[in-house]
Amino acid sequence: MKALVWPVATYGCESWTLRKNEETRLDAFEMKELRKILQVSWTAKKTNEWVLNKAGVTYHNKPLL
Repeated sequence: MKALVWPVATYGCESWTLRKNEETRLDAFEMKELRKILQVSWTAKKTNEWVLNKAGVTYHNKPLL
């Protein structure tokens, strides 16, 4: 995901002015794509923290427990 999807999704982001709404939407996009990659249904009772830990991803430069 970091090699192909994220660069395309954030192309030209140097010139973006991100507001809270856009940050929330980018976070939701990231979670949706990680769930697809890990084949975790959105109806499964798995938290976002669980998905991030399973993928080995740090969130906002903070490692999860």
